Amino acid sequence: MTEPADCGSLEETLDVLLDDELVASILRSRQEAARGERLRLRDDL
Repeated sequence: MTEPADCGSLEETLDVLLDDELVASILRSRQEAARGERLRLRDDL
């Protein structure tokens, strides 16, 4: 059985994965970070 909190988390994950624009944005950001083109938020504070 799954805990109710786990169900909510799974639903949120599915919402993200079903959003093509959001998935593409995450992929672009990860690629930019791998190339060193992004700063971590901590570095900007």
